[in-house]
Amino acid sequence: MLGVLANISPLLLFAWLCASWVVWYAIAVIHCLFFHPLAKVPGPKLAAATLFYQTWYCFVGGSRFYIKIEKLHEQYGPVIRIGPDEVHLSDLDNYDKINRIGTKFSKDGAFYGAFGNPNSSFTTPSNELHRLRRGGLNSFFSRKVVLQLEDILKEPDLGLKFFTLVHKIGPAAWIFRQWPWLKSLAMSIPEPIIKLISEPIGQVRDMQNHCRKQLLGVKENRDAGLVKDDARPTTFSALMDPQEGFSKSAVDNLEDEAYTVITAAADTTGNAMTTITRCVVENPTIYRRLHTELCEAFPDPNTELTYAALEKLPYLVRLPLSSLRSS
Repeated sequence: MLGVLANISPLLLFAWLCASWVVWYAIAVIHCLFFHPLAKVPGPKLAAATLFYQTWYCFVGGSRFYIKIEKLHEQYGPVIRIGPDEVHLSDLDNYDKINRIGTKFSKDGAFYGAFGNPNSSFTTPSNELHRLRRGGLNSFFSRKVVLQLEDILKEPDLGLKFFTLVHKIGPAAWIFRQWPWLKSLAMSIPEPIIKLISEPIGQVRDMQNHCRKQLLGVKENRDAGLVKDDARPTTFSALMDPQEGFSKSAVDNLEDEAYTVITAAADTTGNAMTTITRCVVENPTIYRRLHTELCEAFPDPNTELTYAALEKLPYLVRLPLSSLRSS
């Protein structure tokens, strides 16, 4: 076989490879359209045949494929096919059935693999392994711990730089999903070069290095017995505790988890706060009611607004739902 290939001209070999790829891709498209288990689910044929449909709308629409999905639901109904292996539901009852605690449905490894942090609990497809990895951080999501961390959230810009970083890096996930090998290539390029090619990816590398440095510092202090018993626990120190789901004290694995926690805290919370603030400012009725409630509760403009005090304000607590209904 090798001898036969050696006698073929490079041009002919390239043509043969291209033809083979075309035939393979055509067979894959036919399978997706007519023989796939989701073949009868309504939706655009192009979306059923290839992931390029999602990528196109994400780049042309500025990472707003969700807007296109809403229009597709209006056209095709509550259950639509948005990818070769994906369906989207507009029915909240079905959403709760799938995403409830104890669900038997697992995450899509191909989708979450595009984020580039395979060892985090967020991107773990297996429900069982996710439960083990997530267990080490459960205590940090309690009300008591959140209130203890309130004093460290008083940054003047509320983390604007990092929020912008996450926003810019989002479209890259769609490219990495189409061509996973590009993700490995991008993460293997030397840092000085990748920063010239892509500022967001370069900043991601900086953040990953920061997480790794923090974990190594925690490990060194623990190994040297320098950790104080009364020191406030952090996610970094919790991750360094031997636990199921991770290789024991494996900084390379825990780096992904630390990075994911920081990223999620910036992007999801920042988006929610930005959206609600815009709705409040744009709606005179909501703005007046909220302003009146805050002035009555805090007549002194210099009073510190703590979470414990703010959560007692009835209209403010209902504000997210009120804003969404009025937008």
